[in-house]
Amino acid sequence: MTISPAPHRDRLLRLDHTAMRTHNLGLVLRAVRARPGVSRAEIAATTGLTKAAVGILVGELMASSLITEREPAAHLRGRPAARLYIDGAHLLGLAVEVNLHGAGLLVRLTARDLDGTEVFVGEMETVRHDVDSAVALVSDLVSRATELAVKTGRKLIGLELAVPALVDKAGQVVINAPGLGWREVHLQQALRESMPEVALPIGINNLATYSAIAEAEDAYRDTGNLVHLELGTGIGAGIVVDHQLLRGRAGVVGIIGHVQLDPAGPTCTCGRTGCFEAFAGLSALLATASGRCGRTLSRVEDVRAALLTSELTAADLEPVSFAIGAGTAILINLLGPDVLVLGGYMSDLAEWLLPPVVDIARKRVLVPDLGGTRIDLSPFGHESVLLGATSRIASRVLSDPTLVMNADL
Repeated sequence: MTISPAPHRDRLLRLDHTAMRTHNLGLVLRAVRARPGVSRAEIAATTGLTKAAVGILVGELMASSLITEREPAAHLRGRPAARLYIDGAHLLGLAVEVNLHGAGLLVRLTARDLDGTEVFVGEMETVRHDVDSAVALVSDLVSRATELAVKTGRKLIGLELAVPALVDKAGQVVINAPGLGWREVHLQQALRESMPEVALPIGINNLATYSAIAEAEDAYRDTGNLVHLELGTGIGAGIVVDHQLLRGRAGVVGIIGHVQLDPAGPTCTCGRTGCFEAFAGLSALLATASGRCGRTLSRVEDVRAALLTSELTAADLEPVSFAIGAGTAILINLLGPDVLVLGGYMSDLAEWLLPPVVDIARKRVLVPDLGGTRIDLSPFGHESVLLGATSRIASRVLSDPTLVMNADL
């Protein structure tokens, strides 16, 4: 009598094998990404995989042009092992940032390959900031990037869109964007309808979250607990705890901009009074600066120019710096991060705003010396949002290389 495995068990075995292969491919690819120039033997030692298994997995990844092999320097003695590097130059992730610029919108796009090399950049402006205008600009830029990818023989593997808004956990719906006047916008669906020829995974998130991803995965990769405070049209925090991005139950987390600092303060875009954002959001910054210098300043660049010519001073912006310092202290008291990174318009105005912000935070944090938290300026400046968005696309491939292996390029 022949005994055959039950059909359902056979399926489970196949699923287990597929899952294990996917896991191990990602393990090897991430090892190469983490240590460019690593050898097969070193990957085996650090991952716990056998040398034979590593050899097979490396072969599969090389066949799909995800890693490449280079011979070591000739002067080394003996027969040194070949060195492995991320390839992926044929794979492009698209990141788009939509933000207020004056009374309208500025939309920026970057395309980066799997190794993080920037291949294409573009930007467009409009004097309107409604949803339809934003979708039209995003679609136009993505179409141009798609044409470039086709011409250069590359494959697009994902699109991430950053907006100054609260976004649902699925990355599909803008729940509320007070600065833009958007509410309950099915933005992912609108983008798909606007560019049906672009069959890409589309993710949407807020600016602070993407910035936190960029910083946690690069400049602060050895830092377990990080907060990125984004200062702009809105104010929000991207939070990393024990090397993991904090998402919250519904995906809405880090809404520090709508924490009330003064019940008697100015009216906020959310309809409440005295919010952090009402004192230090972009509109508040421009209003304070315009009032102090006696003329209308409509952009951060105008404020910086006025400060450089001494038309404005740091003291003129004291209401803004005080609010940022108070908000920073709240985050440090609440979360106690290793580092709190300031981004957004702080990148342009740090010379005048950062010293008083740190001083105010020191006075309001209950633990001496900020509890050991370091307050830094974002090392990536205004590029942190787009870097984090493309990094998120790359992370999906690094976790599951089979998403792009043996694809029709």
